[in-house]
Amino acid sequence: YNLLGNILVLQGKTDEALATYLSALKLHPNVAELHYNIANIFLTKNREEEAEKEYLTCIDINPAFHLSWLALGHLY
Repeated sequence: YNLLGNILVLQGKTDEALATYLSALKLHPNVAELHYNIANIFLTKNREEEAEKEYLTCIDINPAFHLSWLALGHLY
């Protein structure tokens, strides 16, 4: 799912990518990268509060996921 979502993002199909990531999240809620990817899509859609929540969830799952820390810094 994650790879498919990434491919969809590269194709500019962010709505489909988001749906793919959210489907994957139902099966694997503790995969930090899924939360990070969802947050990135939310950010591109000006949904900052939802993006922040997903970045923080990513960090809760994996505090060493440095990309989420960097994204939060840019968000704030």
